[in-house]
Amino acid sequence: MAETANIAAIAEKLSGELFAEFFWKRTGPMNENWACEKPEHHKVKTHPSDVVFYYDEPYAKQRTYVNCDLKSYATSSITTPALRGAVESLAKQVACAEISEEWRAKYIHNGVTPAVSGLLFVYNHDGEYDRDFRQHLKAVQQ
Repeated sequence: MAETANIAAIAEKLSGELFAEFFWKRTGPMNENWACEKPEHHKVKTHPSDVVFYYDEPYAKQRTYVNCDLKSYATSSITTPALRGAVESLAKQVACAEISEEWRAKYIHNGVTPAVSGLLFVYNHDGEYDRDFRQHLKAVQQ
């Protein structure tokens, strides 16, 4: 269990360092579950928010909140079905985050016009992945 936690912590640290370069800031709690607004449709009771970043749009009076799903995969786990499942889960997270009062209370700042988006962050923790990742993404799009 501690090994899995350490692998996940690497993805959290790396994402924070990477997005800080874009001047994105973190908001709210990390690794938090919140109630699904459409449990019959989404077939889940809760959605996760691994980390939420935000930035102010430079040409609009709005703040974009990026709900990040951090995935730390070994090479053998980077498969089209795994990525398809992660993308579908992220889409459901964003759909609910846009309408969830609970999510809003945890992550949205008062007095701003929010826009919610999602980002799937895939980290290969064993460093052995040497295939074309785009092929998986193309298959997911179909």
